[in-house]
Amino acid sequence: MKIISSLVVATALLTTTLSAKEGDFYAGLQWYGLSGKYDVTDQITAQAIVGLWGYSSLKSITGRVNYKFIQKNHTDFYAYGSLSSWSWSSSVYGDETVFGFGAGVGAEYDIRGINRNFIPLFISADIGVQVASFDHYDNFAGLGIGLGVHYKF
Repeated sequence: MKIISSLVVATALLTTTLSAKEGDFYAGLQWYGLSGKYDVTDQITAQAIVGLWGYSSLKSITGRVNYKFIQKNHTDFYAYGSLSSWSWSSSVYGDETVFGFGAGVGAEYDIRGINRNFIPLFISADIGVQVASFDHYDNFAGLGIGLGVHYKF
């Protein structure tokens, strides 16, 4: 079921790619999974992350909205809010899926700031809080640090 859910999200991201105008869509990796981003406006970016490489059997599907509050010298500083579906499985407790939320801040750098002839590759780092409440998995809340790399189409 988790594989099917991941394929559905990947297909939705691909569909967005095909319908987006040039320069609005990014694809890459965000810390623990595959990521797609879409520039809704100059200041707002929607992001979907399929968390495939979580702690043990912990997986997630996350939607984020990034608000760029400072854009300067090939660097965007942003705040984000997120909603997630978290799941894990155990031979003792079975499967469990819960919803969570998060918020944080980060920065993204366009490497074309080093050399304008480089490919449109963006490197990001963020810090934030994520909260989800499982019945049998230790309550999942805390400060997290994330890294990302995205190619802009």
